[in-house]
Amino acid sequence: MGPVEIRTTLSERIARQIFDNQMNIFHNGETPNNMVLYVEEAHNLIGKKDDLTNTWPRIAKEGAKAKIAFVYATQEPSSIHPNILANTENWFVTHLNNDDELRTLAKFYDFKDFIKSLKHAQDVGFARIKTLSSPFVIPTQINRFTPSELKQKIQSIKE
Repeated sequence: MGPVEIRTTLSERIARQIFDNQMNIFHNGETPNNMVLYVEEAHNLIGKKDDLTNTWPRIAKEGAKAKIAFVYATQEPSSIHPNILANTENWFVTHLNNDDELRTLAKFYDFKDFIKSLKHAQDVGFARIKTLSSPFVIPTQINRFTPSELKQKIQSIKE
């Protein structure tokens, strides 16, 4: 909420403070607590041309050793800093309808094999997932999380 300049400045300050605190703990020989930074609409906050010493590229490159997981969501991978894209280990891709965005994505892993389906398939919950533990992109149907249905399944298993 609020003007872009304020959102950008505040999110960067918060991220920098978290990063600096975690790195200080790490450099003091202690184990930092696990942290997750989640950035929605990342293309609005993370500059494609940021210097590598700026907060977001540093978090992507160095954050893991300070126990920072960096999760970002965007419909525009082409506007994300290339260093951040290169350091992304887990990808969840559902639908992109822009050829420029698809070309950007095709540069990573074997997403090039999925370009046609990413552009044309609009099935709700259908994703192409690449994780650190898997050598390939895997097409996956993600079911809607419904706690009441889960409770019913658990109950039927117990019975």
